[in-house]
Amino acid sequence: MKSLFTTILVSTITLVQAQFSNEVADSLQKILEAALPPGHLNPGAVMNIYVPGEYNWSGAAGYSVSGTTTGIVAKTAVNTDHFRVGSLTKLMVATSVLLLEETGQLSITDDISLYLRSSLINDTIQSSTGVTIEQLLNHTSGIANAAANQTCQQDALSDLTRFFSLEEAVNCGASQGEEFVPGSSWSYSNTNYTLLAMIIEEVTGQELKTYLQTNIFVPLNLQDTYVPESNELTEDHLGCYWQVGFPFGLVDMSIVSPSLYKGWADVVSTTEDLTRFLEALLGEQIISEASLSKMEAPNPESSNYGLGMELYTINPDGYQGHSGEVGNTSGLFYSNLSTNLIPNGYYISYNFTYQGASSLVDVDQKVYTYLKDLEASPAGFLEGQEGAQVDVYPNPTSGIININTNVNEVLNVRLYSTQGQLIKSEIINGKSVNYSGLDNGIYILSITSENQTFTKKITLN
Repeated sequence: MKSLFTTILVSTITLVQAQFSNEVADSLQKILEAALPPGHLNPGAVMNIYVPGEYNWSGAAGYSVSGTTTGIVAKTAVNTDHFRVGSLTKLMVATSVLLLEETGQLSITDDISLYLRSSLINDTIQSSTGVTIEQLLNHTSGIANAAANQTCQQDALSDLTRFFSLEEAVNCGASQGEEFVPGSSWSYSNTNYTLLAMIIEEVTGQELKTYLQTNIFVPLNLQDTYVPESNELTEDHLGCYWQVGFPFGLVDMSIVSPSLYKGWADVVSTTEDLTRFLEALLGEQIISEASLSKMEAPNPESSNYGLGMELYTINPDGYQGHSGEVGNTSGLFYSNLSTNLIPNGYYISYNFTYQGASSLVDVDQKVYTYLKDLEASPAGFLEGQEGAQVDVYPNPTSGIININTNVNEVLNVRLYSTQGQLIKSEIINGKSVNYSGLDNGIYILSITSENQTFTKKITLN
């Protein structure tokens, strides 16, 4: 499956700060607020919508936790609040494994017995045939999910700050017995990523969190992304509340040992940092095109899962990334929606303070439908600096476009087809561009200054 992000490769991972209009921003905010359940304890949420190279919006709703507390609400949520990203961690771990393959330190076709001690393979896992790294990545290993072990789950919920070793986590999964012969079926299992964490640490001689920090977080300047050292988060953050049922009821998981989720759900981040990560991943700034293609290829046993990446369609555009729950609900996806106003798709990242939010229905699909149905006109879509004006003429034109604006800055002018294909991009100091020689038809003209972007539909004849 070819990368969905191929139309424009943005050379920087810093999100541009041009803003949607008040009308669009208010509509996105209402979608976020409507997704909070009435009557739920301490509901809160954050969300980021980013149109590559164009527009960026972040919002928050409800409540979050201020500093190190017991998880009790202390403040109104803001869009910079941190949160535990849950299984979005798997996308980062899978990226790390493919990066190690690129550097020749392993192959995803290798049997895991090459990297793990024989007693763990023979006495704990006891698979009927060999298991490969690739089968861990795409959940076709047949090794059971530790989260499905009721005894282990009750032990964890009884003492959320208890330390769990990787070996204990593997045993919680494998002790339930083999679910199927490796490679013959598909079943989502957190245990697979616990084993991947062990392999990464064996190959690199580093703790997983150190490898992630050195090879992903720092190079991408993800300053708000990390694996926590302690049970409590010290900065303002979203809480984690899970209605488990008898005998625990509602469990406050805001303070929890990161060892419980090591390798598959232990990362902490913000919505904008997550968007930067996915943009860099799909833009081939972390791993190569060949490695990315492996991630995006659905395995034969599941059409919706590649290597650490969930693959969906929404009416009928591609939608890829990962979702997660760890006493909360998170999502990080890229949609290749292509319209006049959003010619190159968009990114969405979010977190809700409670596990089990209906994010696909209440957030993903509603945001997609709203953005798709926006009128193909810049009016009401984008808002620049106060008093800023821009005009292009003549329109229609035979080729020469004059640009009249009161913004005294160098302009980046890009021309797209109505299908989102970049036709021409140039930096200008003057006030005109020349599109003579192009085919007659309708195009989208995007004019970007330092702080804002204007979009115009033009006709060449």
